[in-house]
Amino acid sequence: MAVWSARYHNPDAHIILLTDDLTNQLFVGKRAEILDYITEKIVVPFDANKNMHYRSRWLKTSVRQLIKGDYLFIDCDTITTCNLSHIEQIDADIAMCRDENVNIADEDYSAAKPMIDNCAKIGFDVTKEKYYFNSGVMYVRDTERTHKLYDYWHELWQNGVSKGINLDQPTFAKANYDMGHIVLLLDDRWNTIVQTQIAEVYSAYILHFWHSVSFLYSNRAMQYIKEKGITEFVRYYLLHPTYTFIPADNRIYQYTMKDYIQFYLLLKRALKDYGTCIDRTYSDFGIHMQGGRLLIWFLKHHFEGCAAFLIVLSKLYHVKCSSKYHYYENYYAKDSCN
Repeated sequence: MAVWSARYHNPDAHIILLTDDLTNQLFVGKRAEILDYITEKIVVPFDANKNMHYRSRWLKTSVRQLIKGDYLFIDCDTITTCNLSHIEQIDADIAMCRDENVNIADEDYSAAKPMIDNCAKIGFDVTKEKYYFNSGVMYVRDTERTHKLYDYWHELWQNGVSKGINLDQPTFAKANYDMGHIVLLLDDRWNTIVQTQIAEVYSAYILHFWHSVSFLYSNRAMQYIKEKGITEFVRYYLLHPTYTFIPADNRIYQYTMKDYIQFYLLLKRALKDYGTCIDRTYSDFGIHMQGGRLLIWFLKHHFEGCAAFLIVLSKLYHVKCSSKYHYYENYYAKDSCN
């Protein structure tokens, strides 16, 4: 999905698929469709005993040494929403967005504690930094400084692995600090974390579905895509990604009645499409909210309109009637009541 959306909005782009040898063997049948959307494929061999997590982090910390020229690295759990050629206007050796699109000291940074603990395990006090960068999207120029940064990052990552920290971002934070803060802060629109920035996704260039709230990145939907490829159903929602996490969208709490009606219509269609193509139980749809057994009954018996109405009604109730309701603009997990 990441490759398809990137190609759709950037038809002339040189898209490189960087993968390991085991993953490369999976590109058969419908999965081979991804090869239609790329320009070049680079396959890196590994020892057979290396797991997928190790392989992915090894590749990420080595990209600069494997690809020639400037590049925009994009993770596979993303959806591109527009042409990205204006990234070339960025004047920097390397540019990245903030993790969760917040500063380290912000109180709504949900990953702050584990991030601080992981950095401490590699001997780095990240609390003295203002930003902790997310490595899901990286604009990297082909310069001596970036090559040195990647060499150092890869070395730190390997040392971290020996200490039980097989993560790339803590070691990147230390590498950036030790090299005098080479990274330029990139506008959050280039890597909008959908989990925490629901209100910002409507202007995003790249949506990053970390801890996904989108049904497109649910386990059942991913299995559907592996088996059937990019179908008309999938294409529609790749071109309208904001429709795939409607129940989590807290902007509804600031809407007018006209917007509630639009919310209802979009949700009704999404429920029907998902139930028809993916899973009638809706276990991965993200509607674990108010409604209970009645909601489940409506969905089981194909009354998607009634189910959508019940969900919208529950939203209205929380806003208009619940004294426990607190509005959080950018954090879907704090949906309504505390």
